[in-house]
Amino acid sequence: MTCYGSDRKKNLVDAADLSYGCEHLVVVSWFELHFHVLRKFFRTGLRYISASDRERLMGHKGEYLDDAYYKPNLDQLLAEYRKVVPELTVHSPEIIGEERMATLEGELAETRKAFEALKDATVGRMMRDLEAAGVDTSKSPHELAVEMGLVEAQSAQKVIDEEELVTHLSYGWKFVVQLNNGSGKIIIERAA
Repeated sequence: MTCYGSDRKKNLVDAADLSYGCEHLVVVSWFELHFHVLRKFFRTGLRYISASDRERLMGHKGEYLDDAYYKPNLDQLLAEYRKVVPELTVHSPEIIGEERMATLEGELAETRKAFEALKDATVGRMMRDLEAAGVDTSKSPHELAVEMGLVEAQSAQKVIDEEELVTHLSYGWKFVVQLNNGSGKIIIERAA
């Protein structure tokens, strides 16, 4: 048995005096450690989650038709990954307890709340600045860009639901026709 994998490698390690720690390894001569061993270890640790999630976490495309029918969000994948962390742990790091997790989640919620408040304040300030400059803030960004000559006015049509009609009319869209297929859909057109 040797920890080098071959006599040639043993000679190279001996010549370079790189044998530090090798005496603790018990490895048969045909076994060599490769980077792919880490991927195999990771995949083995993921054996308790679904095949689709396992393949996504491995960086693979997934099972047949997964791209078309299965699109997990990041929170789902993170939850699945957290289930198998003990399987993937080589050393015993500090495990985050329920209390610490609740504290971290609370801090995250506070950070999100502060971000939303900052975003609202920033948008509010921008609206006040635009109004102070004499800009009609009731117009859509596209309408403002047309007025400023940044883009050409284009007559664009789109299909909307009946309940959206009043909102679109208030933004300057024009009613074109109601589809008579029972869907409750309406075609509207942006005013030129």
